[in-house]
Amino acid sequence: MAIVDPLKGRVRAVPRRNKVAIIGAGRTRNQAPWNDPTWEVWGLNEIDQPRGDRWFEIHPLSFQTGAEMDWLRDCPKPVYLIDAPPPDIPQGVRYPLEAVIGLGMDFFACTFAYQIALALLEGFETIGLYGVDLPWGTPRERLYESASVHAWVGFAIGAGRRVMLP
Repeated sequence: MAIVDPLKGRVRAVPRRNKVAIIGAGRTRNQAPWNDPTWEVWGLNEIDQPRGDRWFEIHPLSFQTGAEMDWLRDCPKPVYLIDAPPPDIPQGVRYPLEAVIGLGMDFFACTFAYQIALALLEGFETIGLYGVDLPWGTPRERLYESASVHAWVGFAIGAGRRVMLP
């Protein structure tokens, strides 16, 4: 994985894959294609997982704790930030929000929505959601985040992409 332009959110995967697994912390994460090299794997926040090709920490940097900032500084993979990446986060990549909104929808209530949108922008043909069990989460996850993810899933299906929900 190579960062091409950290301010425009451009990352190049080698080899280029056409399937992406977006992994959350929910109960279906155990069904993720952890050992299948044909899938690119995306993680979020500081959630530990056996494999991740890219990471996403979309919360503003001003909200991060000291431990979270340490994790961001040490992250060995490209990590997408909503803010421009500061020099002390060497793998930081600014999330390309303007380009994603250019797809035709602006509805982001959680990181999973940002991830699905970026997968669409980058042309992934298959998007798998594992551990994205929002209907069983907190009231915020059930009411707001789930609606945003469902909207992006519908947008992806409408764009001819395959969406896998275990």
